Amino acid sequence: MEVRWQWRFEGGDGEALVQQAVVSALKTRDPAAGKSTDDFETQGDAETWIGLFWRPLLDAGVVQVVLLEDGREVYGPMSLAPQTPRSAPVQEHGVADISRAEQVTQEESTS
Repeated sequence: MEVRWQWRFEGGDGEALVQQAVVSALKTRDPAAGKSTDDFETQGDAETWIGLFWRPLLDAGVVQVVLLEDGREVYGPMSLAPQTPRSAPVQEHGVADISRAEQVTQEESTS
């Protein structure tokens, strides 16, 4: 028996969305999505596909996804929302202090 890999699409409340409605909305937004989302042959194929089409899915109302192998949850839910970049640390020290920190780091790496 051949293993089937699928994504379950979920809204913000964690409820599963109707697969066909999501696929139709996705194809409207991005015709390149063309591949059916029901028949990935490998986990890698499924993960590559989600990596390519997460933004159109998000635009179509999918908030998170769960990867399924023959109906069994493999992992998830995984948010499709982009992560906000961490803000840079506040610099409290001057150039001399930074140079000293770099020197200490170099000394530690050679010890």
